[in-house]
Amino acid sequence: MKRLMLIVVMITAVGVASAGVVGKDGSTLPNNPNPVANIESPLQAAWEWSTAGSMDFVPTLGGSSDGWGTHFLATTVNTSGQDMRILEFGWPCGGTIAGEWLVWLGASMPPNYSNPDFSGPFTATSPDPTTLPPTIYTYVDVSGANVVVPAGETVWFAYVNPGIGGQVAFNGVDTWSWYGGVWDPDQAWGRTAVMQLRADPAAQPTPTPGPGGTNAPVPTLSPIGLVALILVLAGIGAAILMRRR
Repeated sequence: MKRLMLIVVMITAVGVASAGVVGKDGSTLPNNPNPVANIESPLQAAWEWSTAGSMDFVPTLGGSSDGWGTHFLATTVNTSGQDMRILEFGWPCGGTIAGEWLVWLGASMPPNYSNPDFSGPFTATSPDPTTLPPTIYTYVDVSGANVVVPAGETVWFAYVNPGIGGQVAFNGVDTWSWYGGVWDPDQAWGRTAVMQLRADPAAQPTPTPGPGGTNAPVPTLSPIGLVALILVLAGIGAAILMRRR
């Protein structure tokens, strides 16, 4: 009996992982790759991380908001050795549902999508919730939110699925979707949601100390001082010429 149940689960997972399936409930959309190429973000940062393994990776699958999950969730650890301030989030998606990005800090998975440590609105770049897979990224500038991830800290970040969100076949990176009132693992359905972040060091490098161990400015002359110096030098030059005569 257990073997039979395992076979059923495996068959179900393989079926959901196939192209065209956008819902854990078995709902589908026709395969219709987006004819519009993604415009990649010009931003470059010291710490760049993506669930897909490479930045701006083009998804091959998609999950709908009503059949797969209303939110997608991912997590990583700041292993850079220094505190990092998140500058930008990115995810391939499409639709018109009001978007929100959310962040939690700490080792424990957030129990739900309420009470994040940081959050803010976004609008999907593509309003199309039916083209599969969604290849147009939405890049969200969060530099003004001061989301600092301390060195060694775990960060969880999520976004509201505006209609359809990009995915790939499970690649070893765990993501979750809010489905059935819980964070349901996408791995169980053979997928990984495509999500990424870019961040820079939270503290700027300390300027190199000047002579004597201070950062004192180099002395300069005011315009009046320069005029006086020129007059003095001119007087010295005139005196030297007179003596030679």
